[in-house]
Amino acid sequence: FFVDSEGLRFVLPNVDSVTIPTAAFATAVLNNVSVKQPNEAAAYKTMLGMWAGAPGASAAQPITNSSFCNTVVLPGYNPATTPCAAKFQATPSALATESVLAFRLDHKLGEHDNMYYRYRADKGTQPTSLDPVNANFDAISKQPAWDNQFSETHVFSPRATNQFISSFSHYVAQFAQDPALVKSTFPFGVFTSGAVPFTSFNLQGSFPQGRNITQYQFIDDFTLVKGRHTLKFGENYRRYDVSDHNFFYNNPAVYFGYVNAGMQNFVNGLAYQYRQSKNVASDVPVALWGMGLYAHDEIKLASNFTVTFGLRVEHNSNPVCQTNCFANLTGAFNSLASVRNANPGSVPYSADLMVGQHQAYQGVDALNVLPSEAFTWSPFRDGKTIISGGFGVFFDNAPAGLVDDLLANPPAAVALRVRPSAGVLPFDPGPNGGAAIFQASANAFSINQTYSQISATLKGLGSLFSSPSVTGIVGTLHSPRVAQWNLQVQRELTRSTAVIVNYVGNNSSNLPYTNAFGNAYDLYGIYPGVKGLAAVAPDPNYGQVTQIQSGALARYEGLQVTVRQRFAKNFSGHFNYTWAHALDEVSNGGVFSYGDSLLGQLVPGSISSVNYGNADYDIRHTFTAD
Repeated sequence: FFVDSEGLRFVLPNVDSVTIPTAAFATAVLNNVSVKQPNEAAAYKTMLGMWAGAPGASAAQPITNSSFCNTVVLPGYNPATTPCAAKFQATPSALATESVLAFRLDHKLGEHDNMYYRYRADKGTQPTSLDPVNANFDAISKQPAWDNQFSETHVFSPRATNQFISSFSHYVAQFAQDPALVKSTFPFGVFTSGAVPFTSFNLQGSFPQGRNITQYQFIDDFTLVKGRHTLKFGENYRRYDVSDHNFFYNNPAVYFGYVNAGMQNFVNGLAYQYRQSKNVASDVPVALWGMGLYAHDEIKLASNFTVTFGLRVEHNSNPVCQTNCFANLTGAFNSLASVRNANPGSVPYSADLMVGQHQAYQGVDALNVLPSEAFTWSPFRDGKTIISGGFGVFFDNAPAGLVDDLLANPPAAVALRVRPSAGVLPFDPGPNGGAAIFQASANAFSINQTYSQISATLKGLGSLFSSPSVTGIVGTLHSPRVAQWNLQVQRELTRSTAVIVNYVGNNSSNLPYTNAFGNAYDLYGIYPGVKGLAAVAPDPNYGQVTQIQSGALARYEGLQVTVRQRFAKNFSGHFNYTWAHALDEVSNGGVFSYGDSLLGQLVPGSISSVNYGNADYDIRHTFTAD
C-alpha cells in the first residue's frame, strides 16, 4: 500500500500590446454620447473606464501622427493637437496549480483469488484566457479528474483463469469565466477592429466551452489451456456520458469599427452590431457506448510451428442527445426539398432539416466483424531463424466530436445580429436596445418559415438574419475499417548479433470526409473560370453547406530492417532503417485537422479523382539508433 502526492504551482504571465483612448479623447466621447445617445451614456462611461483602469494604463504612451481620429467630428476635441489613442505593454498573469494523489491496494482474497484497487485524483486550475484590460474577465478554469480501477483474478485450475476489470473515470474540461463576476463588471463583450484601434476585452462570447465526461467500462477475459490449444474468450463494455458545453455566443458581444465610418460611429454612441445566438442550451447531455466479444485460439501444431485464429465482434452505438437536441439534414444536399423546388427560397427549413433528433446519425453499423490469423515458424533445427506473419481486420470508433456540428445547425443554434439604425442601439437598456431586439428576434424565429420570411420579420425588428451555414452527416456513418498484414523474419547471425526484417501493410476504408460543394458560390468573383459557380448561393436558404460521410481511403506500406547488437555484457544497441509510403484521400482520420491536413473533397463529383496522394505524414526514409 502506498500513497504519493505532488503539488505544483506556477504563475503564468502573458504579454499583450494594449491600445486605449487618451483621457482627453475619452472625456470628449462621453460628453458627446451623453448628448446624442443618452441611453448609451452609462454603458459608455463604464466601457471607457475599463480601458482607463487597465493594469499598466498609467504608463501608456500617446500614439502621435496616427490617422485614427483625423476625420472625426467631435465637439471639444482637436485631433491635430491631442492624440486619441495611447499604447502600453500589459503583462497579465494568473496562478496555475495542480495536485495529484494516487494509491493502489493489492489483496489476496484466498488461495484462488487476487484483487487490486487503484485510485488517482488530479486537481488543477488552468489560466485559459487572460484579459489585459480587466482580470475579472479572465477565464480561470478548474479541471479536476478522477479515475479508479478494480481487478479480480480467479484461478480455476493451473490451466484455467479468469480476470475481471472494471474502471471508472470522470474529468471536467471546462473553460469558463466567472459569470457572476463578468456580469457585475461589464455584461458585454467588446470587439474592435479597423477604424477603432482600441483593444477588445471580455471574450465572454467564447465561454463557457468544453465538456464534462464520465466514462466506465467492464472487461472480462477467460483463458483455458487444453492440449495444444490456448483458448481465450472475453468481452468488454464501455460507456461515455458527456456534458457538451460547445455553444458560442450565449452571452452578448458588441462590435465597433468594421466600416470606414466606424470611429465616427463610436464617438457618436453607435456600435456596428450586437451579436448573440439563440442556443438550445448552454450545455447538453450526450451519451454513447460500445461493446465487443472475442474468441481466440492459439494452436501449437508442432514444436516449431504455432498458428493463431481470432474473431472479434463489435458494436459502436449511435450517439444520443438526452434532450433530443440534434438537428441534421434530411439527406444529401441535392435531395433537399428546397433544392428540388423550382423556387428554393419558398421552402421552409423544416422541409430540409430533421430537428429534435435523439440520435446523431442516420445510421451506424449493426455489427463489425474482425477476423485475424497469424503464425510463427522456426524452420531450422538450430532455432536461429523465426518467420512470422499475420492478417487482421480492425475497426475504430467514428469521431464523437462530429455531434458538435449537429449542435451548430438551426434551430439548435441560430446566430442573430442586431445592426444599429435610428432608435436601435446595442447599449440602450430600453425596448429599442440590442438585448431587447435580440430577444424579440429569437422569439420570432421559426423553423417552419423560409429564409425570406424569417429575414423580413427580423429586419422589421432591427436584426440581421444571415443564411445559416449547416452541416449534414449523410447516410450511415460507418466505423473506420483497417485491414492490416505483416511478414517478419528474425535471424541470429552470431551470439551477439541479430537481424530483423519486417514488412507491414494496411488498407483503411470508410474514413469520414467533408464535401462543401453542395451550395458553393463565388461571392467575390475569385474563380471566374469555374463552370457553374454562381456569384450567389444556389439555395438562398443556406450559406455554406457541408456534408460529412464515410468512404475515404488510405494505404500504408513499410519495410523495417533492424540490427540488434550486444557489444558487451551490459552494453547493447539497435540500428533501424524504415522505408515507408503512406497515401490517402484525407489525412488524420478525415475530420479534425492536424497541421495542414487536407480533410475535404477537392472536386464536386468525386473524392478519388484528385484527393488521392501522399499523406501529410508520408515519411519515406527513417533511420534511428540507440
